Amino acid sequence: MRSLRPLCVCGLLLITGLARAQSNLVLFISDPGDYIGQGLTYTTTNSADFTFSGTLPFVQASAFGYGFTFTGPGGSNLTVGAYTNAARWPFNGSSPGIDVSGNGRGCNVECGSFQILEIHTNASGQVDHFWGVFSNQCECFFAPMNGEIRFNSQLAPPPPPPDTLRVPADYPTIQAAINAAVSGDTVLVSPGTYLENINFMGKTILVESEAGPASTIIDGHQSGSVVTLTSGEGRSSILEGFTVRNGYAFDGGGINVANSSPSIIGNIITNNQACNGCGIDVNFGSPLIQSNKISANISSYSICSGGSGGGLDIGGAASAEILDNEILDNVP
Repeated sequence: MRSLRPLCVCGLLLITGLARAQSNLVLFISDPGDYIGQGLTYTTTNSADFTFSGTLPFVQASAFGYGFTFTGPGGSNLTVGAYTNAARWPFNGSSPGIDVSGNGRGCNVECGSFQILEIHTNASGQVDHFWGVFSNQCECFFAPMNGEIRFNSQLAPPPPPPDTLRVPADYPTIQAAINAAVSGDTVLVSPGTYLENINFMGKTILVESEAGPASTIIDGHQSGSVVTLTSGEGRSSILEGFTVRNGYAFDGGGINVANSSPSIIGNIITNNQACNGCGIDVNFGSPLIQSNKISANISSYSICSGGSGGGLDIGGAASAEILDNEILDNVP
């Protein structure tokens, strides 16, 4: 089991154990009770998954539908060092400015701190190397969000090899292992029935069974989509080798894909209920769906009076690849 070794730097949480040192990184950990992040953890090391821009007085980044802003006190230039008593930008006045918002959530006031570990500009005055950590509280009393942002960092050490997180040997549930995983990791699941609903949370990870779908079951116990991939996952976010059953949701009873393009390979997706995409629902995504058996999924009239896609539903502008699947005995 990975042990997290948080390093406190001037009151900030530098998540070295979880972030695992990358030249490009957006990581934010929303504690339970945080209004903005809703208690979830998001991380990516793929520069294509986030945007970054800035000059010395003003730096901005965005990822997963959230935006992050850091400014110097009173409009002064940001330099390497710690900035305490930061207030909500653009109302920060002579204080350092910080703003964390997105996905329809924002704060009237914010209390935070951040530390610039690296900042450099090119000949045009644009920031081309950056490394910073932050902590922020919405309304100055909600639970905090802690995070780390790196853009073309030249100071971060190279990443160590990826880990294999074993369930249940290292983590009791699949979701607990996903929560602890970082990009490049493998969550390897032993045979058994796991009563849970899992969410990839945007992570570029492989979640696979050790012995195949016949003996490794994720049972959603009719409390939502069994598997959720709605945080911008790409093809390197992979679900492989499970039976996915007993989901119950408006979209994607078995697997719900939205604005994401993961790989779903070699699974049995069965006995799920939904309005749209009872087995798998894809909305504005370009996933790879290959070598799955999608059967006996059914539209539930307790969810809606009419739906589409008993086995699989593809909607929105996208380019999904549907290859070598067996789709049978589904009822839309």
